[in-house]
Amino acid sequence: MKRILLTGAASSFSMSKKAKSSVFIIAITLPFCGACTSMSPEKPAKRDFTPSMLATKVQEEFSERSFDEKSAENFALEYGSDTVPILIELLKSNDALIPKGKVAIYLGKLGGPSAAEPIREFITNALQDELPKDTYLDIAYALHSLGFIGNEASLNYLRQGTYPEFWNHISPTFTIPELKLDHYGAVQAMREASLRAYARSGKKTVIDDLLKRRDDFKGFSDHLYKEALEEAQQRNSGKKLQKRKLESALK
Repeated sequence: MKRILLTGAASSFSMSKKAKSSVFIIAITLPFCGACTSMSPEKPAKRDFTPSMLATKVQEEFSERSFDEKSAENFALEYGSDTVPILIELLKSNDALIPKGKVAIYLGKLGGPSAAEPIREFITNALQDELPKDTYLDIAYALHSLGFIGNEASLNYLRQGTYPEFWNHISPTFTIPELKLDHYGAVQAMREASLRAYARSGKKTVIDDLLKRRDDFKGFSDHLYKEALEEAQQRNSGKKLQKRKLESALK
C-alpha cells in the first residue's frame, strides 16, 4: 500500500480552487483501505508487554513520520489499549520532533471515545496565528482520527468543523504562510479536512446528514462533497460486510 509522508512536498494532498479566488485550498487525505474494513487472517495477534517494553515499542514506531491506515490498524491490534496513556502523553508533548498527526491517527484506531477529548484539545491548542505547514498536517490527521473514533461528540465536532464560523471562533486570525494561505484560505482548508474526516466515519447518520446539506457546500467544494459522500458510503458498506463476516464466523 502507498505510504503517506507527513512532511514536505511528498505529502498526500488533494487540491481545489475556489471560484473567483487565487487561493488554493489544500486538504490532506488518507488512502481508503478496503482491507481495513474486512476481517483478515494475517492480522497480528496482541502480545503482552511490560510498561518499559511498551514505551520502547512506541518510541520505535514514532521515530519516523511515514505511515498508512493499515500500519495504524496493525499497531492497535498488536499492542492494544495499554499504549493509549503513552500516546496521549506524546500528543501533549512539546517535542516538535514527535509526529503528532501520526500519534493522533493511532489513537483514533485504538483509543476509542476516551481518546477523543485529548485529540480535540490538541487541535485547539495547536492552532496559532502563523501555522507551520507540518502543524496544519498534524491537525488534519487529528481531525481524521476523530472520524475513526466516530462517537457522537467527535462527529458533532467534525460537523461543526465544516462551517467557517467554527474555525473563526477558535482562532480568528490564523494563516498558513508556507502554503500561501491567508486566513480565509486556512479556514477553507480546515473545513475540507473536517468534511473528509466526517465522511471517513462511514456512519449512516453522517451519510444522511451530508445528503441533506448539499447546498452547504455549493461554491465551497462541490467535487470534494461528492468524494466525501462516496467515501462515507463505501465505508458504511465495508462495516456492514465486516459485521456479516463476524456473525457468520460466530455461527
